[in-house]
Amino acid sequence: MSPDAGGRPLGKFVLLTPKAGRGAELREVLERTRRAAQFEPGTLEWTSHEVRGDAGHVALYELFESEDAAAAHDAGPAISSLIASLGDLLAADPVVHILDVDRRRLDP
Repeated sequence: MSPDAGGRPLGKFVLLTPKAGRGAELREVLERTRRAAQFEPGTLEWTSHEVRGDAGHVALYELFESEDAAAAHDAGPAISSLIASLGDLLAADPVVHILDVDRRRLDP
């Protein structure tokens, strides 16, 4: 990615708390969203994770080429559909953290 492509990589960490008994439905909605997001230009990663030791909570990790790519993702149909579904499935508002990504890897 060049510096002119909208800036540094941007990440998001989102914690979701489903309503009691709605976790399976939430995971289905997230899987549909993941499948749609994988084809978006500038979306490098969009994964959901079960939070160990915190029954029912789901964490999302999203990685984008740039802030512009993240904004395009947020305005796209995959996220519009997700947001429309979340209201009935969540016990609390999503907790969203924006991440300034350091793409350096561990040295061997």
